[in-house]
Amino acid sequence: MLKQSDHFIIFDSLCFLLFALYMVALLIGISPASTFLPFNSSELKDITDSWTTEEGIPVNLRKIGSQAFEDGRNVVLLYKLPSGLGSDTDLCFRSKNIFFTVSLDGKEIYSFYPKLSIIGSRSYGSALHHISIPASSSGGTITISAQPIYHDNNCFFDMMKFGSAGAYYQWFIRAHFLSFLLCLIIVIFGIIALIFSFTLGRNELGGYNLRSLAFFSIAVGCWAGLEETLIPQLLYGCLPFIHGLNYLLLIFMGYPAVQYANSLMARPKKAVGWVALIFTASEFVICILLNGLEILDFHELLPFIHTGLFLAAAAIVALFIENEIYCRKNNISNSNLVVVMAFIVFACFGIIDLLRYRFSDTGVDNSGYYMRMGLLLFFVILFVRSFFTLYRRMKLVSDAEAIRKVAYTDALTGLGSRAAFILREKELENAIQNGSLPAVLVCQFDTNDLKLVNDSFGHAFGDEFIRAASEAIRNSFGKEGDCYRIGGDEFTVFLTNGNLPEIFLRCRSKMAVLADNFNHSPAMKKPLYIACGSSLYKKSEGHTLEDAEHEADADMYKDKKRLKGEQEV
Repeated sequence: MLKQSDHFIIFDSLCFLLFALYMVALLIGISPASTFLPFNSSELKDITDSWTTEEGIPVNLRKIGSQAFEDGRNVVLLYKLPSGLGSDTDLCFRSKNIFFTVSLDGKEIYSFYPKLSIIGSRSYGSALHHISIPASSSGGTITISAQPIYHDNNCFFDMMKFGSAGAYYQWFIRAHFLSFLLCLIIVIFGIIALIFSFTLGRNELGGYNLRSLAFFSIAVGCWAGLEETLIPQLLYGCLPFIHGLNYLLLIFMGYPAVQYANSLMARPKKAVGWVALIFTASEFVICILLNGLEILDFHELLPFIHTGLFLAAAAIVALFIENEIYCRKNNISNSNLVVVMAFIVFACFGIIDLLRYRFSDTGVDNSGYYMRMGLLLFFVILFVRSFFTLYRRMKLVSDAEAIRKVAYTDALTGLGSRAAFILREKELENAIQNGSLPAVLVCQFDTNDLKLVNDSFGHAFGDEFIRAASEAIRNSFGKEGDCYRIGGDEFTVFLTNGNLPEIFLRCRSKMAVLADNFNHSPAMKKPLYIACGSSLYKKSEGHTLEDAEHEADADMYKDKKRLKGEQEV
């Protein structure tokens, strides 16, 4: 016979099958001719290599910053428009850390000098532009007068294309959306991990471990997604805020990484956390002061910031090495070895990106590429490890629950066993003594003539006799208290909530009715009579729950004699 869960699996499978079949039908039935894109990006013309100086020398747009430093003046770029422009078109490109003006045949048509706050930086990072070029300008000359903010390889133009602005932005989003989606997934993972970490308790090491990982993943995901993919700039603008946040994330992302690594150690060190915090805070204060006093801005402080990240990576590697030595020396199983290796791989990928950024002579278009790949690999490994760890824990819990059920459930009646009774007895005694529970009503039960039943009708009916008694007790007292079979035909119930004497009288009356139902059933060979006694236990000097059980037992024997007298009559 199928279980309820099996029915749900069948229903889910059928639903998924119907959905999949219709999706296949949609793919087969829709004609390729009906595919529609609002713009055709194939019509874009790449003109990155078509710019020259006033002397007619070809210009490398990726080296504008270094060229301005060599010439000591603004860089002037020229582009000759083709003749016979069919319609109005757009000049589309990205600028990074460059102020500039654009002129068409000597007339200024566009300028870009954004207002920047001293709180952020002297630069704006990256920005996308599109400049309308009328068809009447065929054969004319476009002139860009570029003023790089810095004299290094991070001031440049790129992605320079001629065509429709709509087609350009469609091309750009398709080219960068996967990277942005990856960063978004990393941030969402971090947010979920952060929320889940608070369910583990504020002082739990596992919760702190997860929080550190969450902050680290959010920082890396935001850094790689904000500055590198340009999707947020395209959607919301606000260049100074995004650029300033990018530097802030770079400064602070090393701290949660070190804390996460420290929390994985067999012996986490509080001193490591303090050192990482003091170093990060000092780095932040130094950068803020130098930037605010206009001595060096954040971009010029990047070597200092990158050094901090290198030191954080080195500290993480040192922690892992020291932990491995400690585990081997003390013969301790290192359960985090897989995570450690994955984290080291991520750190190596991050260092590759830092080296690319520092030593590239033409600037780096996607400086967080390897870091994103490394972090994704790290999260995949972490997810797989967590899945198998969770599976093993669930199996252990399931096995432990099965063992507990066997140990604490009476096999014959399904009520709590004597072991469960002893455990509950201790819990109630403690609750009464510490004042968290005002009173307990102890109820003792015993069936009459079980020995006679066994001798006359056999032990099989004797067991049926006991099961009938247990059912009567369960169905009358079970909703109000805890029921246990403590041996043979002896049962105990603990009532703890409500008006206890009133509940006891009501349940006892119901139990008598249920016993009488058995006595009028075809299975009855010997009438079932259940003797019952009770005693109210409250906290008092020299009185214990065990004493209350003896009193309930004595009261039950009085009821037993009464029932025997009624049977004789």
